[in-house]
Amino acid sequence: MPYLYQRGTKRWRRHDGKSDVRSYRPCRDWEATAELLDVHPVTGRPLTDPPQWWIREVFAPHRPTHA
Repeated sequence: MPYLYQRGTKRWRRHDGKSDVRSYRPCRDWEATAELLDVHPVTGRPLTDPPQWWIREVFAPHRPTHA
């Protein structure tokens, strides 16, 4: 069964560092931005040095979703 997300749902992914963060391509219907953070985006706790790249994804379907 597939997951059902509401428009505007946000999720965070830590970048693995194996490639350039700008080459990340989000899944269909998701928009992504990369952010360099020194605080964990979910828990708010400080991250170890140096700051880490995180990818914020927002669900933004281009077609109507079922209610």
